[in-house]
Amino acid sequence: MPDKDAQRMDALTDGVFAIVATLLVLEIKLPDFSGHLTTAEIRQSLLHIVPSFLAFAFSFLTVAIYWLNHDYLSSLITKYTPTLKYLNLFLLFWICLIPFPTRFISEYPTAKIASVVYGAEMMMVAVSGTCVYWYLAFKSGQLHHSIPIATRKSVLRKYLGGPVLYATSVVLAFISPYLSIGMFILIPLLFIILPKARLEEDV
Repeated sequence: MPDKDAQRMDALTDGVFAIVATLLVLEIKLPDFSGHLTTAEIRQSLLHIVPSFLAFAFSFLTVAIYWLNHDYLSSLITKYTPTLKYLNLFLLFWICLIPFPTRFISEYPTAKIASVVYGAEMMMVAVSGTCVYWYLAFKSGQLHHSIPIATRKSVLRKYLGGPVLYATSVVLAFISPYLSIGMFILIPLLFIILPKARLEEDV
């Protein structure tokens, strides 16, 4: 059973994820309905919020996936070592920054720099999340000894897919921001559709 220290760290982590998810929805712009607008003008106003809604959608999905993964990993943790605490805070640092590039790309969806910044930020979220898993699986000594090293390495390869995909999105931004945005939509969908990475005991 997790000790009090682990429970406090999990509470902090859940709080950060909840705040970030809330901040993301605040980035959706309100349409301008001032004055007497025709149906065509209302439709045009609604179209203006599409980029901010899309940015919210794929950012929220990403945050939700990372929370689900963290929730699963935290169920395996009985004690947060000092190193694991710092790695978890490193992850939370990058999670907290997600609303900034989300707003950036929602306001400038066709700007190359916006896609580069968003992709680089999400790549760092993926890198920090992978670091948490790597330490937990190979250095912390917290996982049950019956979980084979081969299984741990297999899960690690799945975690590494995140940094690789987001690094690819940064490269694609220099070709076309739309290719990057396509990747930002595709990546969370892939992690939802593909089989989940799980550490099962060999019993």
